[in-house]
Amino acid sequence: MRATRRRARAFGARLAFGALLALASAPLAGARAADVGDVAPDCALVAIAPDAGGVAGAGGVAGAAGAAGVADAATGELRLSDLRGRVVWVDFWASWCPACAEAFPLLDSFQRAHRDRGLVVLGIGLDERLELALRFAAAHPVSFALARDAEGDACARAFDLVGMPESYVIDRAGVVRAVHRGFRPDEMRASLALVEALLRDDAAPRRDGGVAP
Repeated sequence: MRATRRRARAFGARLAFGALLALASAPLAGARAADVGDVAPDCALVAIAPDAGGVAGAGGVAGAAGAAGVADAATGELRLSDLRGRVVWVDFWASWCPACAEAFPLLDSFQRAHRDRGLVVLGIGLDERLELALRFAAAHPVSFALARDAEGDACARAFDLVGMPESYVIDRAGVVRAVHRGFRPDEMRASLALVEALLRDDAAPRRDGGVAP
């Protein structure tokens, strides 16, 4: 009888181990990195400075995007899908990323040059501690919208980030048209031609981030 019970316990342990192994090997939702031609994942975001009067100044979502009616003016809440119909440059950044600080002035120049034509540069901070994001925003002031993930790391997981900084050019239909991993200023400047074409609504997608003839 004891031998039977031992065999039953051993069989149960093997079943439990098999179940854990299956769970561990199951693919996570959003496990494939967002790429050119994909519909951009949707994300729930909240402004770094919801009242547009904190250290992020006019760079808060409520200040920049909210003024255009895409974020709640009181709470700064925003979904990435709310920006459908506009050309969006999404930039993932964090206070611990030196290259992110280097990218901010260039992205800010893009926003200033093309804001009136409908470009939205949106910086999504990945810091868990809000005070670190606020300190970074104060040290690197920009005119574009700054937000953070309203659901922890859900947005980063949905995009399956592989480098920092990492940015995406998204067209008016919500489709990814270019991806930048790391800070490569020349490549980012080259994507301005794509952005300008998307603002004219006459660009066809190309995997290299260029513009189809």
